Amino acid sequence: MKPCPPSEIVCVLRPKGVRDIFHMYGAVLEEFGVRIHFTLFLMDVMRFFNVAPTQIRPNSWAFIRGFEILCEALDMVLSAGAFFHFFGTKGVDKGSWVSMSAHAGKSLFPSYASNFKKNWRVSFMKVCAVEDSGISVASVDGELRFPLSWTSSPQSICGYDYNKMTPYERDVVSFLDRMKLTDIRTLLNKETDSKDLKLYLREYLSFTFSVCLNFLILLLTTAFLFFLILFCSSNDAAHSKGKEEVSCCPEKKECLGVACRQRPLLVYY
Repeated sequence: MKPCPPSEIVCVLRPKGVRDIFHMYGAVLEEFGVRIHFTLFLMDVMRFFNVAPTQIRPNSWAFIRGFEILCEALDMVLSAGAFFHFFGTKGVDKGSWVSMSAHAGKSLFPSYASNFKKNWRVSFMKVCAVEDSGISVASVDGELRFPLSWTSSPQSICGYDYNKMTPYERDVVSFLDRMKLTDIRTLLNKETDSKDLKLYLREYLSFTFSVCLNFLILLLTTAFLFFLILFCSSNDAAHSKGKEEVSCCPEKKECLGVACRQRPLLVYY
């Protein structure tokens, strides 16, 4: 990271031939603990939006980081598809900042009150690759994963096609849909203490006990029915075998075949 000269602005096009340079607001780094290098999840979100990091309003980073911390604490694989099931754009103006909000009825977090200073717009720094280094800060396997400078065509996202989700993504959104609202600031504060974070989240998994109890009851019922059917089948087989054994003449060691079955036989004890 490098400081920027007073005359520099964030909403500029990247100079040609300049490798891996983009800007980051200091408020985003400080408030939400965003780290450089970005995770693949963060890169994918910006790529879907078609925006540079500074083109996302700082408050909207709260939803991105809250979702990231929540899923990692629950040992879920992060995906942009699952994220956009809950969040989308809130008005998109060409060449301007992009704001996000939760879709109606699909909120994971209560509203987030930021402590940003009024001058957050002019407090930013430059992120660039180290000279003569093969490590990229914005590419994976040689592929640029998100815009490095502001774009004139940010994408308006109002959801993600459920039918295009993988089975795993559907399980993730189904699980998160049943959770209570969790506080983003608490998630941020507890991010570095995984034990405390999971203990905090346990209180918000209100459905877990009832779901597990119902699953256990279903499992026990299924097992009982299985063994009951197996027991009845064994008894029927034994009963049928007993009938076959007494169908032959008791006086003879060998069954007489057709002749023996032509008339009822008496069995003596």
